[in-house]
Amino acid sequence: MSNTRPYLFVVASLIALSLQADPVRDFCRRWNHQTAVVNGRLYIDGGQVAYNTLAYNYTNDFLVFSDLKSRSSEGFPEQHNNLTKPANVPSLSGAYLWADEVNKCFYQFGGAYPEAATPEDFGMWTYDVLLNQWNKTNYVSSDKNLQRPSFGAGTQIDSRGLGFYYGGWISNRTSPGWKGPRMAQSSLVQFDFTTGNLRNSTHPDSIGRAEGQMVYLPVSDGGLLVYFGGVEDTYRNGNYSAANMTKIHIYDVNSGKWYSQTATGNVPLARRQFCAGVTWPADRSSFNIYIYGGYGFDTPAAFDDVYILSLPSFKWMKGYPLGADSNQFGHGGCTASIMNPNEMMVIGGWFSNQSFIDCDAPSSQGQHNMILGNNTGKQENGLWDKYDPKLSNYVVPTMIIDAIGGGPTGGAQVTAPSSWDYNDVKVYYQIKLTSVTRTATRALPATGSSTSGNSPKKPNIGAIVGGTVGGLAVLIAILAIILLCLRRRKNANKAGGQNAPAAPPAELDVTSIPHEMTTTDTSKYVTAHERALPNELPAYSGPSAMNTGASHYDHNTLHASYPSPYGSPDGTGHGNLSNSPLRAPNNTGSYFATSTSSGDAQQGTWYPQTGLSPQLSNTQRQHSYPSPTTPQHATTTPPQESQIYYPPPQAANSRHPSHDDYRRSPNRTPYSDESQYSNARAGSTSATPAQFYSPHVPTNGSEFENGPGQNAWNNGHGRGQDRT
Repeated sequence: MSNTRPYLFVVASLIALSLQADPVRDFCRRWNHQTAVVNGRLYIDGGQVAYNTLAYNYTNDFLVFSDLKSRSSEGFPEQHNNLTKPANVPSLSGAYLWADEVNKCFYQFGGAYPEAATPEDFGMWTYDVLLNQWNKTNYVSSDKNLQRPSFGAGTQIDSRGLGFYYGGWISNRTSPGWKGPRMAQSSLVQFDFTTGNLRNSTHPDSIGRAEGQMVYLPVSDGGLLVYFGGVEDTYRNGNYSAANMTKIHIYDVNSGKWYSQTATGNVPLARRQFCAGVTWPADRSSFNIYIYGGYGFDTPAAFDDVYILSLPSFKWMKGYPLGADSNQFGHGGCTASIMNPNEMMVIGGWFSNQSFIDCDAPSSQGQHNMILGNNTGKQENGLWDKYDPKLSNYVVPTMIIDAIGGGPTGGAQVTAPSSWDYNDVKVYYQIKLTSVTRTATRALPATGSSTSGNSPKKPNIGAIVGGTVGGLAVLIAILAIILLCLRRRKNANKAGGQNAPAAPPAELDVTSIPHEMTTTDTSKYVTAHERALPNELPAYSGPSAMNTGASHYDHNTLHASYPSPYGSPDGTGHGNLSNSPLRAPNNTGSYFATSTSSGDAQQGTWYPQTGLSPQLSNTQRQHSYPSPTTPQHATTTPPQESQIYYPPPQAANSRHPSHDDYRRSPNRTPYSDESQYSNARAGSTSATPAQFYSPHVPTNGSEFENGPGQNAWNNGHGRGQDRT
């Protein structure tokens, strides 16, 4: 029997390869990813994922997309996993995707490598959405010490072909040879899509910032960038404080000057790694920034709410929930993508509540649609509804009209704060942006023509059948070879004489495999937009969701107890809340050691998992993450703890309500009426090198700026987020 074990192992390995987790079919949760909307598709890259039958977190090595031109039976854009992502293209967390709608591509900038990987020197990648092709970005820069920040804030101005990225963390997970504590940056990076020029622009002050959000507004003669939230690393030594949500930073693109303005109203609590998007009515009398979720700094650990910052009145107001906050489903590390003037897709995020072990809307792959106009005929839950690709016009919701006047189509009457901190900002809002049209710097297919990367294709039945038959034939051939080898060995043993065989060597003890969590007969999944009100959920009497006495948890349950800190570029918990006088040296290059190793000089420690489920491809990287500690967390490194496996879910009478229980919105009101849309699957595209940079040739015309999208309604998610 022992002779057959090696062959059975080979067969089992072959079968395991056919059972690799699928990022769409087996989806459970995702976080710290980045998104971009280009050519009617919402692309999702990088970050971490958990699958619905596994006990580990994995680096997302797939590039998937949601088809915004169709809708699945669940009422959300159908998601596909048939795109190319070679192994040499890094899968990063907390990066940003600059979307270039004109050239039909996006640029990957920044991001943190997985903790087991060694960061490469600074570089950028471009993905051609028409050709399904990744290319190294041929940027040009006069800066000698370009860094790869992570978890900063990004956005783009598609009409001008410019991408921006502000702040972010530098650590030993972003830069090779980094030897100091992680450091938040204070610079603004600008990238020109047309020329490939990459440079550092001015910054508002010397304070490092990260984990906030930035959006673009089409006002002034070149546009304004608006940044807020996140953390501030005052002395740039990794010790941070929470950014006040009343302080709004404003950057005028043409003049290169920074300003700030104080916001008032129902100001949200300080938060980090939230996601945001901006939209506005056709008359541009107001610009309304919607934010969702994010991690807190103490209590709560994370948020499950929506706030709106309306400009130029600089008034905050609460959009959801309209009653008391429970934050039972609070999460951060999400992304938000504006798909049309009236809809914003919130994707993923890490849930801080450890008692919530359900997957995040797995039937819609963690997609949650926000109706920005709140015009579905419902009240509080009108903000969340199924996706409608036919929506095109933004309707100003009642809560904003009550605050700034006007009506559903605009006409805001409050167009200034009670007082301006800088008069220049007042002037900028009075200048109308001149419309321009940017010309593509590459050959594009004629409008209306189909390309292999542009539209979903029907499945090739012949190829599917042929592949299935071929696979079975190969498997039969392998089994036949194994049987033949066994037969020959048996004959050889018979011809070996009558000598008694020697005793076989003792086998090693079999390593026990941890049991996975069992599930009840009914589905245990719940969507963020289909959950019951807090008082309808069973009370949780277990341990607190935040453990302030430890700097990490062992992540071997279906979901690790917390994501990496701010997505944790450096593998630590959050830095200590401190105003330490210890300042970073003027020459940040001194943090680079002469050794090529990337040592971890941080307070926290990464604890990688040692087991790997046979159901996952070897290319999928598996991780265990420390908890994102609050400012009160201990700074010492705890000893490594043994793995803990959670017991099966509670009985039906005490478990979380199932997904079927949550088929309606938070207040159990039904979704609005829906119609059927095509859900055809997209096909793969050919791989051909592409080059985008050439001298800019402006042409006259009107840019697509009657609404908020910088790139066909993708305003930027801020990372990773939005969106995010």
